Amino acid sequence: MIDKKNAILIAVVLFIAAVVGLYVPYLQYSGQENTITPVSTSGTVSRIVYTNKGFEPASITVGLGATVEWVNESDKLMWVASNDHPSHSILPGFDQKGSEGNVSAPQSSVPVALAHTGVEIYRYTFEKRGRWDYHNHLVPADRGTVVVE
Repeated sequence: MIDKKNAILIAVVLFIAAVVGLYVPYLQYSGQENTITPVSTSGTVSRIVYTNKGFEPASITVGLGATVEWVNESDKLMWVASNDHPSHSILPGFDQKGSEGNVSAPQSSVPVALAHTGVEIYRYTFEKRGRWDYHNHLVPADRGTVVVE
């Protein structure tokens, strides 16, 4: 037989388990589309995840007009930009800093390293064919390539 004290304890444990069970998936997927994105696309969004190991996938092929979305799931700051480092001159406009495609950048005049702490997603639409190498400006060894056909 369950006494009142144990019944309350069980109810609290079940409530906490339910809240955690619903809240954790919400945090994990909030602000993200729940669709599978193909690696080769045209006119759609392809996703590249920035992890502690770098960009995954490191190279993708998309069609002209495709949008690529970089999602930061690492412990590092992310500032996606076209090569060459540090000028980002290979494909002007393909630069997360100050770009309109910057989905979640805080609007403030703080040092660059701090200005990108809130950035979790960056999107860029490729309107020129070619091979576009890019890097994380804050960790230049982390590199990737987008091929636009």
